[in-house]
Amino acid sequence: MISWMQKHNKYLVWTIWVATIAFIGAGFVGWGSYSFGSKAGNVAKVGDIEIEQTKLNMVYSNIYNQYNQAMQGTLDDKKAKEMGLIKQAFARLATQAKILNFAKDMGIIVSDTEVAQRLQTLRAFQKDGVFTKEIYDGYLKSQRLRANAFEATLREELILEKTFSLLAVGTLPLEEEAISSAMNVSDKLAYKVLTNDDLNFVIDEAKVKAYWEMQKENFLTAQMYELSIVWTQSKETVVTDDEVKAHYDKNSFNYTDGTGKQLPFEEAKVLATNDLKLKKTKKAAQKAYIAFKKGQIDNSEKITLPMGDL
Repeated sequence: MISWMQKHNKYLVWTIWVATIAFIGAGFVGWGSYSFGSKAGNVAKVGDIEIEQTKLNMVYSNIYNQYNQAMQGTLDDKKAKEMGLIKQAFARLATQAKILNFAKDMGIIVSDTEVAQRLQTLRAFQKDGVFTKEIYDGYLKSQRLRANAFEATLREELILEKTFSLLAVGTLPLEEEAISSAMNVSDKLAYKVLTNDDLNFVIDEAKVKAYWEMQKENFLTAQMYELSIVWTQSKETVVTDDEVKAHYDKNSFNYTDGTGKQLPFEEAKVLATNDLKLKKTKKAAQKAYIAFKKGQIDNSEKITLPMGDL
């Protein structure tokens, strides 16, 4: 192992990988998909590991979704390119490929049985605590994923887990003793906390003003933003029970309790109804936004917020 690490030390960029084992359960969405060529092609090869276009699309979509949520849904493809999201996605996969090369050289493998067992433990695909193939198939269909692509990603996650678990070795007694000795070496220090009452000074208005003149760019009022809001009411939007049930069936993996267990329809009905109303109102909201930009309608209200509250 030591000789491998000396030969391939550039592979061992472990810290970058902290945020990359997030494929399963994070939810892949279709927003901001990126295309480099044929969907069946490979975009790069790191060692013996090929990076497929479909996997790059999945990771890019996951990163895009995370940024889009943080930016309140305002991210678009142009901004994503400026932010270099596709480079981030590729960097994650390249780091993953380096670790998978290491695992391959070490003979670390994952069986089909292990993949199936992990798949059945994913709460997003369970109903009443039991894996449900219909939910799994529905998820793949909604995310435009093939089962073999999803399960290949799951297999790689398991390989990574095995690899990191093998590298997580305990400390040796000599190491603990050396660190303990260093930590126990100390000096005595006395200190006193001073308050304003302990300070004896006289305010000189001329000096205060002179100081302000030199530093006045640091004494500014808070930057404020005025927001014009156009409200689109969704409360009165009409939805039928059949529509709500169909929406729930398609998105049931989104309705879970505090432990991650999927909620049955009756318990999730109110949430599903609100989500469906918002979805049906979205088009009207977009039209109102365009009309507002063109000056055809007025804002519903204006609010002013300091920069830190946005």
